[in-house]
Order: sequence, then C-alpha cells, then structure tokens
Amino acid sequence: MISVGTSFRFSTRWRATDRRSAELAAFQERHEVRLPSAATEQLARGHDLLRDVMAARHRVENLKLVPTEIMRVYSHLNAELLQIIDGLIPRAVEPGERAIALAWMALLYAKEKTGIERAQLVSAFERDRFADGQYQAVLGAIAARQSYLHLFGTAAPSPVTDLLRAPTASKVAGAVEEMERVALSHRRGGFGIDPTDWFATVSRQIEILGDVESALRAGLGSKSAA
Repeated sequence: MISVGTSFRFSTRWRATDRRSAELAAFQERHEVRLPSAATEQLARGHDLLRDVMAARHRVENLKLVPTEIMRVYSHLNAELLQIIDGLIPRAVEPGERAIALAWMALLYAKEKTGIERAQLVSAFERDRFADGQYQAVLGAIAARQSYLHLFGTAAPSPVTDLLRAPTASKVAGAVEEMERVALSHRRGGFGIDPTDWFATVSRQIEILGDVESALRAGLGSKSAA
C-alpha cells in the first residue's frame, strides 16, 4: 500500500484535474457538431474514465489502492485522451503546422512517461527496493521519455526547445537524473532516497514540461488552439 500518500497534497492536483475536465467538456460542447464520430465516442469514453478516476479519490486518500491499481487507472485514462488528440491533429492542424503539432504530441507523451516513472519510483523508494518487474518498467519509462524528448527537440522551433535548457529547468532535470542514477545503480534496493523528495522534484519537472507544452501549443494556429 502507499504509506507516503498522506504526505502528498492530492487536493491541489485534483482541483487542476477538475478544471481540465470542465475545459474538456466545454470543448466537446462547442465542437460536437464538427467532431468526427470516432472522436465523439473516444471523448465519451474519456469522460467515463475521468469519472472512474474521480470516484477513486477517497480510496487514494485513505490508502486503499495499491500502486499498480493507481497506475493502471491513470495510464488507461491518459492513453485514451492521447489517442483522441492523435486522431484530431490531422483534421485540426494546417499542413504547415504539422511539425509543431508533432513536437507537441511528443511532449505530451514524454509527460505521460514521466508520470508513470514518478509513480513507479515513489513506490520503489517507499519500500526501498524494486518490486518484481519494476526495474524494467522504470527503465522502459525513462527510455521512452528520452525518445519522445528527442523527437520533440527535432520537430519543435528553437525558442521552445530553449525553454528546457533554461537554468531552472536544467537544475530540476539534473536533480531528477541523479535520483534516477541512484535507483538504476541499486537494482537490489537500498536507495536512501526520500520518496517525497522524488515526488516533489519530478512533479516540478512535469510542471516545466507542461509550461513548455503550453508555449508550443500557443504556436499552433488559432484553428488548432481553439
């Protein structure tokens, strides 16, 4: 079970999720007539999954969910929402903006992989050891994130990629990489890393990726930003 859950301020992140859920509902209402049927069906599934996530909140607060179940619920939701965006981009983005859209999607997937890694290592650092298969899962999440960030760096305009090289972003990335290095070099455990420190640091990295994503999305034309 997640014994560090009480140390995290779930409510702040849940309020952010509530805001984004309301934005998604408003978007669907504004564009429902123009959306392809496949996207409408995916959005409906996304809303159902969001309700499942929100319904599980009290179980998270009361430490009634094991880490694998939490990761499964959130990963399923995020995968569904990313598929919706994948499907809409060819219809909503002008040909001349496809490279920016590709960079944006790569960054979204990088954020998702970072979130998975965050959850995996919170669990590992709390127990001070890896569970069966967890080491490989962390390796896979890191490798996938790096691949997506490489694609982002190739497709995004320089002013946006420079945001990830800013002093604050570089400092946070360095701290994350150091904790990753410790985790991967201690395959049998004994990390000596406070899970709350890891959570706070990697969450800051995710926030920075979100800021870069917002800047990149703003670079898309008004049609795709609407």
